Amino acid sequence: MPRRRRSPRRLVVAVTGHRDIDARDRGLARLVRGECRRLREAHPGGRFAVLSPLAEGADRLVARIAPAVLAAPLIVPLPLPLDHRRGYLADFPRSRGEFHRLLASAEEVLCAPLRSRGGKWQRDGAARNRQYAWAGAYIAEHADILLAIWDGRRARGVGGTGQVVAWFLAGKVPKAHSTLRLAGRPGSLPPGRPRLLVRIDPATGEVSRVPVRRQGRRGRTIA
Repeated sequence: MPRRRRSPRRLVVAVTGHRDIDARDRGLARLVRGECRRLREAHPGGRFAVLSPLAEGADRLVARIAPAVLAAPLIVPLPLPLDHRRGYLADFPRSRGEFHRLLASAEEVLCAPLRSRGGKWQRDGAARNRQYAWAGAYIAEHADILLAIWDGRRARGVGGTGQVVAWFLAGKVPKAHSTLRLAGRPGSLPPGRPRLLVRIDPATGEVSRVPVRRQGRRGRTIA
């Protein structure tokens, strides 16, 4: 009996970026659409998945555009639960309708395990930031291609855009934040194989593409 050919692995296109981006910025939307088309042309016949936590700003901009251009499912890693008054939706009360519309289109939704006791995550501070760091770590560890709508500044706190980019480029997330070490690792995606960072500066529209070189098992560099 002939062997069945395995389906090619999906390329995971993930997003990280700032929240204070104007959702009506047509120029930025055009750049995101153009980069997605470039990826599609670079991988003819390739299968994609789009990874976005759906926060305001960059996350939603990419979630609105990339699945359609890449003919790809949307996968949503949530840093906080939704069914709580101090859950994820408390951080953007004015745009809940848009959030729910995008969430309804997702193929898969994951929720971070709560990493503190006694409800500390419900208050602004370190415990809540650790929840956001989980989502950033999940992106860094599962993305093959990272779209960073980012001003290029270094990380200012745990799990921010700069930190997610740094983790992705390093090909490694610190043990304290890694999502790969959890029992019953969540989600259907395998660990990513970082290959390309696409950075879009939201202020200038400048686009830079940085190939990622990773280390093989014997320490050899792999393009």
